[in-house]
Amino acid sequence: MKEKITLLLLFFSLTIFAQEEYTTDYEIQYEVNYSIDSTNLENKSTEIVYLYTDSKKSVFMSYPEAFEEEIKADLLHQIKTQNKVNIPKEASSNFGKVFYKDLQSGEVLTTEKIDTKKYVFQEDKLPLKWTVLEETKEILGYQAQKAKVDFAGRSYEAWFTLEIPISDGPYLFSGLPGLIIELYDSEKHYHFSLKSIDKLDEKRVFEFPKAKEITKNEFLKLQKKAKENSKHDTTNLPGIQMKVVSHDGMSQEEKADNQAAKRRIKENKAKKNNLIERN
Repeated sequence: MKEKITLLLLFFSLTIFAQEEYTTDYEIQYEVNYSIDSTNLENKSTEIVYLYTDSKKSVFMSYPEAFEEEIKADLLHQIKTQNKVNIPKEASSNFGKVFYKDLQSGEVLTTEKIDTKKYVFQEDKLPLKWTVLEETKEILGYQAQKAKVDFAGRSYEAWFTLEIPISDGPYLFSGLPGLIIELYDSEKHYHFSLKSIDKLDEKRVFEFPKAKEITKNEFLKLQKKAKENSKHDTTNLPGIQMKVVSHDGMSQEEKADNQAAKRRIKENKAKKNNLIERN
């Protein structure tokens, strides 16, 4: 996407808590195919999401979160060297949460931003109550077994394999006796499929970021309020908030470009009405 717009950049740094580390041995990639717009379910989007895990703890995140520094450096280079910014598709995501999972207790801490402010809350309704079924099939050469669960207003079917004895999976889904390699809701609005699993040459260590502690219910109320009061002139990318601004001396073409950019931001926000968590 190329936008010929004036950009106001607001940078923020991540301050780290020193007391909590999540050390991971594996990088697991899932492809998620989903319908974010309930008025146009045939229009599917696809992303690659990342699960960094071992037998005790894991972190699940989107591509922009996993490679934030690289994306931010590329965008800054473009801004410094040219008048237009080519925003790669991978730099934006509809999976803005980062889940820090304790695989032994089933507890999950979630970090999520409202604008540029980061919040942390503990997930409720966990651990999930799975029903394991007898049905099996082969997926990518792995023997997989079926399980079912209801979560956040949707019913899911999962396929896990005992051949990868990691009790984890995409998004908030974990707690089965093997890795979840495929998962989808009954309406096929969200479909996760294993893409790759790699043992890391060097462990990847995630330090828990500093964030405002809040309950999930409080966060949802703040998020709803922010959405109601949202202006359609900003978009968030990894580490950067980009804002469409006007200034004296703008040409008619530049003004038209700004209005078009604001319209696209508003339309994109309106389309995000079929979130993975319904309640």
